[in-house]
Amino acid sequence: MDGKRFFKRFSKEKGNRIFTHRTIITHRTFILILTGLLAAGTMGLSRCSRVESEKAPVSAGGGKEDETKITPSDVELLKAQLLKTAQEQISELTKRFEKKLEETVSYYESRIGDLDKQHHREIQELKEHYEALVRLTEKNHADEIDRIVLTYNPFFLSADLISILEREVDRDIPDTPVLKSYRNILHEEKLLSPEDFKKLRIRLADVSALIDRLQEIPYTNSISAALEQIEQIALTLVRDYEDIWSRAAELIERKNLKIKQFSDSLDYLVKKKRENGYVIDSTDTDRIAVHINRMHMIGGIGKLKDGDLGYVFRADDEPVGTILFSVSSDGVTASLVQLVSPDQPIQPFDKILMDLY
Repeated sequence: MDGKRFFKRFSKEKGNRIFTHRTIITHRTFILILTGLLAAGTMGLSRCSRVESEKAPVSAGGGKEDETKITPSDVELLKAQLLKTAQEQISELTKRFEKKLEETVSYYESRIGDLDKQHHREIQELKEHYEALVRLTEKNHADEIDRIVLTYNPFFLSADLISILEREVDRDIPDTPVLKSYRNILHEEKLLSPEDFKKLRIRLADVSALIDRLQEIPYTNSISAALEQIEQIALTLVRDYEDIWSRAAELIERKNLKIKQFSDSLDYLVKKKRENGYVIDSTDTDRIAVHINRMHMIGGIGKLKDGDLGYVFRADDEPVGTILFSVSSDGVTASLVQLVSPDQPIQPFDKILMDLY
């Protein structure tokens, strides 16, 4: 390859400005040397020709030339010798230059090759390091996501909780509970006022709204199943408690009806017998159940008051003991003050005489 073209290409591809600059100087020096040698040879030959022309004596009579005269053949011979010498020197310099050039090219090609290898190795190391960082970052991100998910979507590991979550859901229970209407017996028996009943209905609606909103969130793991079971339990409780209070109200109504029938019968009895009242049950002497003639429960003279005394008789001439009345909004009860004889306790349907005056 021509040296000048090689250095141009090498300089363009590798961008080694110092190397290219020095190589161009060496190349120019080599050209100048060759030019100088050729010029020196040519100038030498020219001078020889002038000397030959100037020194050649011519005899006045056109006689023979001097024996020291340089002939054209000598000039040609000298030219040939000078040219040969110049060619040999040029050849030697060319070989030296080419050898030096090859050594320089080999050195820089080796150096550039090493730099390329080092560059590729560093690029590969940086790439591997970057890929390792990306993998580590992705793993840390995934681990953090898993940690956050498990924080708000845990797995329930308790055996009791697992058994609840695995419980079969009753699909027959309607999503909207069937609520029964308020019954006045609850107010009459002072169990639940209409206002309190309305508040309970509002709380039930609040619970249902909260559960519905929570179920819109895409929970995973145990939370989703837990919400489903919470809703199932809530619906079951509403259904069961609705049945319980409704049946209890019906039972109270039926019992009240029987109590009223019994009370009407006692009213008829006290009126017929013209008694103030009767003992109904004396099992608890601090809370004796009694039935008083209704005429003594109406305001005015003869009305029974809290703290009034009463006397208990088995027969008109057979006293049993003394009792103290307790009157409240829940009705009338009595407590034992004393017995006439410990062997004669108060019995059901003993007659009561009230001390009202």
